[in-house]
Amino acid sequence: MSNVEQPFMQGIDDGWNLKNYLNIQSTSLCLDKLCNIYTQGQDENEDAKELQAIKIKIEWCKDTSVLLSSICVMLLDSIHDFLVQQGKITKESISKRDYSHEITIFNFKYAQQEMQNEKLYHFAKLLEPALESLKVTNNHITHATIVGQVSGSEHNLSTAIEQVDVIVNYFYDSSEKFLELGNKVQTLGKAKNKKHWLGVYQSFGKASVDQIQKQLECYNVRMMELNKTDENNESAICESQASSKEDERSDKTTSSSKKKSFTKLISNSRLNLWNKQ
Repeated sequence: MSNVEQPFMQGIDDGWNLKNYLNIQSTSLCLDKLCNIYTQGQDENEDAKELQAIKIKIEWCKDTSVLLSSICVMLLDSIHDFLVQQGKITKESISKRDYSHEITIFNFKYAQQEMQNEKLYHFAKLLEPALESLKVTNNHITHATIVGQVSGSEHNLSTAIEQVDVIVNYFYDSSEKFLELGNKVQTLGKAKNKKHWLGVYQSFGKASVDQIQKQLECYNVRMMELNKTDENNESAICESQASSKEDERSDKTTSSSKKKSFTKLISNSRLNLWNKQ
């Protein structure tokens, strides 16, 4: 078994726990492998549109994975900091090898119960299914990659499209759960005594909620454009080019902001620790 395949198999053996499924690079690699598995052996001339659809969907899944995983890591980091401030866990615990997000969530559940804070209770209630949805999504991707590599067989086109649609639905469902969570976080920020959970609010602010909403809309736009006729596609490209000039400055600002956020995220010591384990 190759060095690349070993972490995938280990992930399944370990129950694909939280510290594994937040590895953005591993998920992206799995999606690239799946794209190759699902498109190999297909007729590029007769099935050009269908193959393009598969590639577009996989690319959308990769973008969504980075977005949700990044928000997830920053959100859980802020919860950890909140627990440190409340004296529920020590700063030294972060250096222990057995530290994981499960411990953070476990302590957070007990902390909010002790505080008897209704807003934190509802937040924790929405947090669990959001995290679980991302866990299930990446678990499915990893398992599909292992099966595809082990079998080594080519998929017929209809099966490939069906498998990709399943992954898209997983990410779509996960995005909606994070949207619901993000809206709840906004209510936390509006509380009178918000000092104790201000970090949680800032880590999942309105900008992140808007990004998820935009990502969901982006999928629909991409698929609509793919289904247009050649004539309509040419018209859409012209309109897109015109609007891109108008939004160029805004896009550069957004791109710069994302780059800084992700650079900060990837360099985070806790994230590096989880990815190495």
